[in-house]
Amino acid sequence: MDTEENTFIRLKGLVWSATAKDIRTFLKGCNVKEVVLTTTSNGKPSGNAFVHLESEDDVQKALAHDRKYLRERFVLVEEIYESQYFRETKGFVDRSVQVQPSINQKSESESEGNFNESLKVENGTTEKENIDKDLETVKKEEHLDAKKPDFKFEIIPSGNIADYEDLLEDCKDLEIDGIIWHRGEVIEDSDSKANIFLGCTVENTQVDAEIVKQKLEAVTLVSKVNVLLS
Repeated sequence: MDTEENTFIRLKGLVWSATAKDIRTFLKGCNVKEVVLTTTSNGKPSGNAFVHLESEDDVQKALAHDRKYLRERFVLVEEIYESQYFRETKGFVDRSVQVQPSINQKSESESEGNFNESLKVENGTTEKENIDKDLETVKKEEHLDAKKPDFKFEIIPSGNIADYEDLLEDCKDLEIDGIIWHRGEVIEDSDSKANIFLGCTVENTQVDAEIVKQKLEAVTLVSKVNVLLS
């Protein structure tokens, strides 16, 4: 991991309507190369954004924005590895490099022929063909993602706590193999108390709702967890 570029961050807890422009405005003073807003398997905003910055100095500037507000919610800012960035943003952005043909070429047909010829690789296929294959693979993965089950939980805090949003983030910080947390929400009742509702997408067939429930109940200040219908 030490050889990886340290110019990547993750933003958590965003409002669902947040845009890439909002992120750039939020990270005022930072040189931003790319912003990727991810969604859940159902196509809904995940509340997470991944940002590629120009330099490590920009990362330190971005970390100074941790827990500052973007509209009505505070945002958690954390540094991540380069490999994690590309893993989490796979399928959300097209990074294929498109080479433009020369303007001196005589016709579109010649242009396409020369373009494909110039992109020949060792196995006899062109880079364009490889890109098409990669896009087809992404589509297949997205189709498989749509079939992955979701779990939903009602998290009941123990007694009165100062910040329910912090407890929600503590629950989402749980690292369970094959579990991708959704944004979650805090719903207050008439007694100024609140319950937390949190869902997740399951990529590991060995993990069931009961296992996730037990992990959540082990979080500090969590009293009880109920499994809801997905």
